Amino acid sequence: MKSEQCLRCKKLVPVYALVVNISLVFFKGILGFISGSVALMADAFHSLADALCTIVTIVSLKMSAHPEDKEHPYGHGKIQYFSSAIVGFTLLTGALFLFYESFLKIIEGNIKAPGSIAILGAVISICLNEMMFRFQNCAAKEFNSPALKANAYDNRADAISSTAVLGGIVGSLAGYPVLDQFAAMFVALMVARIGLGLLSESSKGLMDTSLDIDTLKGIYKRAVNVENVKGISYLRGHSLGEKHRVDIEIEVDREIPVSQSDIIAMNVKESISRETEHIGEIMVFIMPEKVVELTTKKPSLLKKLLQGRWKSSLAS
Repeated sequence: MKSEQCLRCKKLVPVYALVVNISLVFFKGILGFISGSVALMADAFHSLADALCTIVTIVSLKMSAHPEDKEHPYGHGKIQYFSSAIVGFTLLTGALFLFYESFLKIIEGNIKAPGSIAILGAVISICLNEMMFRFQNCAAKEFNSPALKANAYDNRADAISSTAVLGGIVGSLAGYPVLDQFAAMFVALMVARIGLGLLSESSKGLMDTSLDIDTLKGIYKRAVNVENVKGISYLRGHSLGEKHRVDIEIEVDREIPVSQSDIIAMNVKESISRETEHIGEIMVFIMPEKVVELTTKKPSLLKKLLQGRWKSSLAS
């Protein structure tokens, strides 16, 4: 059970991020315009994309918190993967635009060094974005939230890009004005890389990618160590946004009464829930031990639990 402070933090961090991002749009945009720094103007555009993505995150978190219903028996958690995909696509599109614009300016020539006031905008942007990254990433880890994680790394991307902007501005003032444009191009590449990463991760969640092998091995060991569990004949799990769903079939002595097998199933659920993070629904199926032996003829789930490419990992 999450503490009241953690739950409050989860609700507030996207709001704080939105306020910071909108403030940085105006702050960097005005200083970029006054100083003539193309890189700082590009960074202001990045903050605008951050603000839009934060709005998407806030909406997705509210929607994913809705309870299960008849049309959505597994809840609404996967909406967060859509949110993450929107953030990734927005970052990638904006990055390509920034790169193209900066490249054209270099080709056209006639580049002037920006005013020194642009340094202030870059430094403050670095500090605020890194602070918001740490704040949101803490909440994302605590609640296993894809949307909060995407938003956190969005701010980390802005902090990194602002560092490049700072270097470009300082280099321009030192007598190499083209560095301001190169800094803007570097910003674009960094943003594009993070955008592609978010798109890749969200696509895995939307396509029901299995839980990682270490998590599945941990669930297997916890279940098989429950008293009166003779073996595990089937196990799989996938993510439903912040929570994981697990399906497991246990083998029990065929001579025990049904009521006792139900108690064993409840003990398996409790063991998995107690010792595994971010577990949501657990479906436990029961199979008499001798029936499993007669019908499946599988010597060990530990060798054949998850098919082909995971056999060597499970055997280790």
